[in-house]
Amino acid sequence: MLAGLAVLLFPDGRIPSGRWKPVPWAYLAIGAVWLTAAFAISLGAVLGHHVSIDASGGLTSLDDPAGSTAWFDVVQAVFFAAVAVCWLAWLVGKIVTYRRSAGERRLQLKWLISGAAVFIAAGITLVTLNNPVGWLGVVEFLAALGTLALPVSIGFGIPEVPAVRHRPDHQPHRGLRDRHRAPGRAVRGAGAAGHGGAPVPRPGRWRPSRAASRITSS
Repeated sequence: MLAGLAVLLFPDGRIPSGRWKPVPWAYLAIGAVWLTAAFAISLGAVLGHHVSIDASGGLTSLDDPAGSTAWFDVVQAVFFAAVAVCWLAWLVGKIVTYRRSAGERRLQLKWLISGAAVFIAAGITLVTLNNPVGWLGVVEFLAALGTLALPVSIGFGIPEVPAVRHRPDHQPHRGLRDRHRAPGRAVRGAGAAGHGGAPVPRPGRWRPSRAASRITSS
């Protein structure tokens, strides 16, 4: 169910507008009914101590519903029919978009359509083969690997997110350096700001050599 949504929302994650807009919500509603019904039947079998496992390892009341759970067979038929129709419709829509697109978008759709085609073929093979024996077991294993084609193709087709670049003039520690400037520089900066840009003379330093020369000259 989620794989179909991945095909629909590829590559920018936006729901198509127009007549396609309510389709994903109906698709999710049918999927929610199917999951809720399957969970309710499984919980009832566990609480009622009527757990029965078939040869494939599945719950009998889900794979072959009968008696009080016979209604689930109708739910499954509606659900899988809706999934098949939505899958085919969305895939055909992507093919039409692929034929009209160019450049990077065309390459992205090419990846998606190729992976989706392999995924659908592998899924049909897995559903058709029921408890395979002999060389059919190898076919089932290859089909299981084929289901990975869709996520792999989506991974290759998703556009690359550009890295965030810092501006050359961005200096996060500039304020810290300003606070540790020499006192003389701070005085000059304060004078420039307070006296219209006129520099403030630095105070003279007392030196013993200057004091001695003044005494001898006097």
